Amino acid sequence: MFFNKEKIKSNFNNHAQKYDKNAILQNIVAKKLIGLAIEEVGVAKNIIDLGSGSGFVSKEISANKIINKNIFELDFALKSLLFSNSKKKKLLSINADIESLPIKPDIFDLALSSMSLQWINNLGIALNNVFHVLKPKSSFIFSILTDGTLRELTKSCKSLNVNLAINNFIKLKNLEKLLENSNFNSYNIIELDEVKLYHKDIFQLIKSIKNIGASYSNRNSIKIIKKSDFENLNQFYLKNFNSNGKIKASWNVAYVKISKL
Repeated sequence: MFFNKEKIKSNFNNHAQKYDKNAILQNIVAKKLIGLAIEEVGVAKNIIDLGSGSGFVSKEISANKIINKNIFELDFALKSLLFSNSKKKKLLSINADIESLPIKPDIFDLALSSMSLQWINNLGIALNNVFHVLKPKSSFIFSILTDGTLRELTKSCKSLNVNLAINNFIKLKNLEKLLENSNFNSYNIIELDEVKLYHKDIFQLIKSIKNIGASYSNRNSIKIIKKSDFENLNQFYLKNFNSNGKIKASWNVAYVKISKL
């Protein structure tokens, strides 16, 4: 899938103030990412958070009482950066895209990224950009959504022939191939996780995605989905993926460490 970055940027800018309240998954994943990267965070002086959003990564670093760090937050959605800095001080912000980093080589001791790389058009280019801004003997530790995410919604739509736009997520074998072909000297998929979230119905699920600006379609023309289609979709979902009266939504997350010698 090729993303229209201006459209994505606009979505995230428009929902910046609603993001924290609705980004339950993003908060969970950022906490786990910092937990997995705690040793590297502890020894790094200059850290860059790529696709920082409203600042969950820097918040988790602070929550772990790790101090005396220069944390640079980079995001292409300016309002996300402004909202982050309205909550926290002494953060250094860079309004830019990971696919074209305006940063000199060999600057950072550690790069982090939580739940942003699934919005990249060319992940190979992005990885090599990160390689160039890292100092030798440093790492890039990130989380990314993978294939199988939202499989319940995908199956429901397919079964009922409802043309709801759902992003494609990278297959693990394709991710590993990109990591092998990058400039980094080694990689390790630290952990594969499945986060299950529960919603009252499909309408609440879709609203939770839209409220953080993460809804996206790159199709020029999509068949208009009627209210009856949504009702049928909701009933199918409730019947087939019900958990104590709520619907289940699965999110597959890979946590990855790649290192530069």
